[in-house]
Amino acid sequence: MRTNWRMNSCTGAIAAAPRHAESAKTEAEATAFVVCHAIGLETGSAACDYIQLWNGDAQLLAGSLGHVRQAVSQMLTALTNA
Repeated sequence: MRTNWRMNSCTGAIAAAPRHAESAKTEAEATAFVVCHAIGLETGSAACDYIQLWNGDAQLLAGSLGHVRQAVSQMLTALTNA
């Protein structure tokens, strides 16, 4: 579980960009969730809980999908090439 938390925290921190706090936190958490899922790490409900904490909703996530997709792509590429 500790490794999952560290990976989730790292991907979340990397994905965060200087935008509005709610959208940046939502994008970072969504990115962390997708990257962790892609490499086989279980995140449980942590991502949903954290997104809700920052007032994230379906509309905010839908508007952020481009940023999330780009960040996920870069991270998975880096992980595969490491």
